[in-house]
Amino acid sequence: MVFNPKEIDQLQFNREFRDTLKGNFDGLSNEIIDLDKKNKATEARLTSVILNPTGGGNPEVVAARMSREGEEHPTLYAHLTAMEGEILDNRAIIQELSEYIGRLKQKINIDEPVQRYFYVDGNWGWDENDGSSTFSAFKTIQKAIDTIPQETTGGEITIFIADDTYNEDVVILAKKGADIKIVGNQDVPTNVKIKSLYVENTNAYLNISGMEATTTTKHGFHYERSTYVNTNNCVAVKDKKASGMNGIYYSVSSGVVTGCTVSNNHNGIIANFNSRITVEANNTGINNTYGITSARSTLHKYNNNTVTGTSKNEYWYAGGLITNGGII
Repeated sequence: MVFNPKEIDQLQFNREFRDTLKGNFDGLSNEIIDLDKKNKATEARLTSVILNPTGGGNPEVVAARMSREGEEHPTLYAHLTAMEGEILDNRAIIQELSEYIGRLKQKINIDEPVQRYFYVDGNWGWDENDGSSTFSAFKTIQKAIDTIPQETTGGEITIFIADDTYNEDVVILAKKGADIKIVGNQDVPTNVKIKSLYVENTNAYLNISGMEATTTTKHGFHYERSTYVNTNNCVAVKDKKASGMNGIYYSVSSGVVTGCTVSNNHNGIIANFNSRITVEANNTGINNTYGITSARSTLHKYNNNTVTGTSKNEYWYAGGLITNGGII
């Protein structure tokens, strides 16, 4: 591949490119090393020529006007100028290659897999911080989400959220690779309040825990076309029931729901459009229209769940299936 920094945004990162990526970077890094060595050698020769303008005893500069490649310069000054130009050119190439590698790595996250932690504190945080500790926490959950690379090659990213009310409809779009854990207050999830959480096209293990969705106009926790989303110890209790708005809603997605409270929703927990979820244990809720629903999907539930509905506790339609016992 011919690397052209001006065309980085047009590069197609297909499987073949990724498979050979390490070799490409190693080649560029070796080129930088070679250029740096050449620069040091040229600088040494330049110093020797300046100190020994008549040749001295150094065999390399016996003829001061002669380059290593055998090119004879008309004057010593011309030779020195050419050597300085060569050094400057090499430095420019090194700079360009280094910047290019940095931009390319940033674009495709080649430095992953990652093990990173971010912190959010609605009271003391600031979105201009780097989010790397409780002392430099972000102010908003969305800032922490947006800081996560779109695609990694693995690893784990954890976001810790301090107790507070976050007036946010949190959105996670098209994240791939690393496991992502969003951790609120797992003992008292109502201490970490958000408006809603929406996840779409995320091909990563995603674990949501310890927070309350307070929205009355959207689904509390809504997952669309996402590979595997766990919802643990979360709360989706609406102040008033809104038509069609669900507590925990999986659509073309899979995952596990554990220890959640869902009340005053149209469906407390619903699997829709070819989803596969497990309602595992200790989920509770009252005054939903339907407690647990499966539509065009497979939903497995354990018996130790008490999610109830005013119309039906369990509801399946359009080929939906609810099973008891075992794991799907």
